[in-house]
Amino acid sequence: MEKENQYEIIEQFLQTSSVENNYDENCFIIMRDGKTWYGYYDFGKSVLFDDSKKSLSDDAYIYICYNEIPFDPVYYYYPLMTDTELLVRAYLSKRGFYSNVKHEREGVMPASGLKYLVKAYKLLGSKDVVVEFTDIDTMGKNINLPSLVPGIPRYINDEEVLEVSAQLALQRVFNGFSFVEAEHIIHDYDMLNVKSYAKYVEDIKYAYRQIFQPYRAIYHLKTK
Repeated sequence: MEKENQYEIIEQFLQTSSVENNYDENCFIIMRDGKTWYGYYDFGKSVLFDDSKKSLSDDAYIYICYNEIPFDPVYYYYPLMTDTELLVRAYLSKRGFYSNVKHEREGVMPASGLKYLVKAYKLLGSKDVVVEFTDIDTMGKNINLPSLVPGIPRYINDEEVLEVSAQLALQRVFNGFSFVEAEHIIHDYDMLNVKSYAKYVEDIKYAYRQIFQPYRAIYHLKTK
């Protein structure tokens, strides 16, 4: 699909009132048809425990997570940086790893067809939603995930997923800075006006764009 089609799929998804009002899940899988979607864990239960729906794994297309937050410069300008656990889940899901999602809410489920990961943040008190999406394979390679995860897809439990996430958070992929350090630098520069960080912020911004090669949009929700 062309980039314009991806934007349209994401916007249509975000405009559905059931997304904004879904309190059980904040992550979803959008299927290749661009119209069908599942809550992340509902998708996992279908693929793992319903033989008639195992083919859903190949038809998965976009992994999207939606949250409502107050303004924060890291979340607003660098949304894909803010959740290493999500990056790991998306990569493992695409690789075909799986967990017992009936009992392990921090686990993953096989979604081999996945192409894109999307992070969407709705600004508190506003209808504006900041969206960035990245190609999962490109992202995984650029943040060294192949070196952090097992080589062969298999069952993986909560503890293993969280351990990989913790290791990823310390990877110095932002021009010498880790995820944790980069977030602190950006936050202090924007919110505390630490002007001496200006050069670091530019370096981090450049590395962020090289790593995620993100597509960005700001949507205005029409739902009530």
